[in-house]
Formats: sequence, C-alpha cells, structure tokens
Amino acid sequence: MAPTLVWLALILLPIVAPWKVPADYAILPSPDGHFFQHTNGTPFFWQADTAWLLFHRLNYTECEMYLTDRAAKGFTIVLAVGFTQIGIDSPNRNGDPPFIDSDVTQPNEPYWAHIDTIIALAWSKGIRIALVPAWGNAQPQH
Repeated sequence: MAPTLVWLALILLPIVAPWKVPADYAILPSPDGHFFQHTNGTPFFWQADTAWLLFHRLNYTECEMYLTDRAAKGFTIVLAVGFTQIGIDSPNRNGDPPFIDSDVTQPNEPYWAHIDTIIALAWSKGIRIALVPAWGNAQPQH
C-alpha cells in the first residue's frame, strides 16, 4: 500500500505544486506551539466541518449554498478530499471523472478545475479547505 501512495503522490504533485499558499491564507503554529495563528500573529480558531465529498457530490451552486451556510455558522475550515474512495472512474456532480480513461497519469482538467474553483469560493467566504488529495484505498493495486 505504501508504494502505491508514494506513486500517487508523485503523480498528483505537478497538479498541486505550482500553488503557493498566499500569506493571508496561511496559518502557522504559535511560537509556543499551543495554538494556530495568522501570519500577523493573531490567533486562528480551527472550527472545522467535514465534507469529504464536497467536490465530488456538489456542483458550484450547491457548494456556494453549503459554504455560505458554514461561513454564517462560524466555520473556518472544511475538510474535503480531491479523489474519493468511490472509485477511479466515478464522475463528479458535473459528470467529469478525475482521470482520463481511468489513467491516474492523465488528470482530467475539468474535474480538478472544479476543485480549484470551490477552494477559491470557500476562501472568498473566509473558509480554508484542508484538502486530502486522495484516499489511500482509492488507488488501483499493482
């Protein structure tokens, strides 16, 4: 299992590597390590909701409704997964599978662009996405 996860991480790295965390998005441990803080030193409260299948099960409009509700309730983090345990050929709500022809070496741009769009939407509402790129059990066995 571990070699499969390493292999998948290497495949997904070019997708996520170009993105750099903007300073105002970043959260850091406090100097004493007891809490999170913004880059300006003010405390950050990690109030999270888990919506593991957010990108997979909801379209843009549904994500906007969900994130608006979560922001109104004070959530600061939503945990979600990019590539779900449902399966390598399972399309998202828009009908886009994560990979072309179920080949993990060929990311399907519309699938991953939807994730980028929802991450930006969440941030516009003051919510950070804690993204798990893929579930370990969602990889093909070799």
